[in-house]
Amino acid sequence: MSIAENDMRLEFFHKIEECASNWDSIGDNNLYWKSKYLALLERYPAKNMTQVYVLVYVKDELTAKFLFQNIFIKLSESYGEHNHELSLGQKTKELAKKLVLPFLKFQLVVSGNALLTGNYGHFFKQDLNLVNKEEIVAFVTEAYKDYYRKTVKRPSGILLKDIQEKTASKYTQVLAENGFSNFQVEPKMKIDIDASWNSFGDYLSAIKSKYRVRVRRAKKKLGDTITRRKLTAVELEQYAGKMYALYMETAGGAGFNLFFLDDYYFAAMGIELPNDVHVVGVFEGEEMLGFYTLIKGGTEMDAHFLGYSIKRNAAHQLYLNMLYFMIEDSINANTTVLHMSRTALEIKSSVGAKPQQLELYVKHYSKPLNKLVKNLLKITVPEVEWKERSPFK
Repeated sequence: MSIAENDMRLEFFHKIEECASNWDSIGDNNLYWKSKYLALLERYPAKNMTQVYVLVYVKDELTAKFLFQNIFIKLSESYGEHNHELSLGQKTKELAKKLVLPFLKFQLVVSGNALLTGNYGHFFKQDLNLVNKEEIVAFVTEAYKDYYRKTVKRPSGILLKDIQEKTASKYTQVLAENGFSNFQVEPKMKIDIDASWNSFGDYLSAIKSKYRVRVRRAKKKLGDTITRRKLTAVELEQYAGKMYALYMETAGGAGFNLFFLDDYYFAAMGIELPNDVHVVGVFEGEEMLGFYTLIKGGTEMDAHFLGYSIKRNAAHQLYLNMLYFMIEDSINANTTVLHMSRTALEIKSSVGAKPQQLELYVKHYSKPLNKLVKNLLKITVPEVEWKERSPFK
């Protein structure tokens, strides 16, 4: 079905409660698209972030929903410090960053959810035969720019994130005509849960002997004193500050952070959405060494944020063991896939995760500056070198 621009009508909302019923009428089992999650994110927003919701009507029929996030960014604060040896070329690039980044402060519009890996920018009603979705996306993102300028302030630019490869070519063509530059960052990692796995032992049987040895070695480092458990509402309240400190300790070592979460976000997720969110703590006695969050939607599991003690990680292989815990939890929950976001690529591939490349698109609203975007991307987008592993037989 082809759509003319004058057939479309857009409605803008700053609170999800203002459009929750219509918003939830388009979607699937994914919690991240549901109004109850977005309402929680409004109550506990990431730093310097606000959200706007757009409903798209075609000839008065609700057709699509869009999520936009407005983020004030200081790139000098978003990039972490490197703690490893750099080549001469890398040192030159790092020097260029240090010279350029302090001047790069801007109000960015994100078409999508900056907290998540995946396309959470737009969702079309599934029973419609639309052949030009990417043109609707281009139209709505441009309309949002005009709306944002009138209601808030002039945004610097827009980032449209995480379009899957199978549809990216159409988006690239249409968005390029509208001034967008496309680029890639680290791929999303995910592990398919085999239908024959009924326990973690079945997973062990499916991997090569040297990787089974690795699992046993990691488990041995946990010893008998380190345990894990799903946190109760009382414990979530009790350990809210500790979880945030562990998250910040872990996030601080990342190459790039577009945002930092609210300090009560993890506790709020577990307390307010107990049927959807599992927050699991890793303890030695009553000392929390780490935590991870799992969100189930239908037959899919999503590994949300985590945190762990960096200084205790080597002794107990905390991070690797948490990956094994999440695989075990996903098997026990009868899921078909575990989504593992886009960090720590090599270690995730070593437990069986495969990369899924996603495309991002960016546009500066100043035409002269937009001509420089491709060159700026070459300087500012982190380069990650990693080797893909294959643990399965």
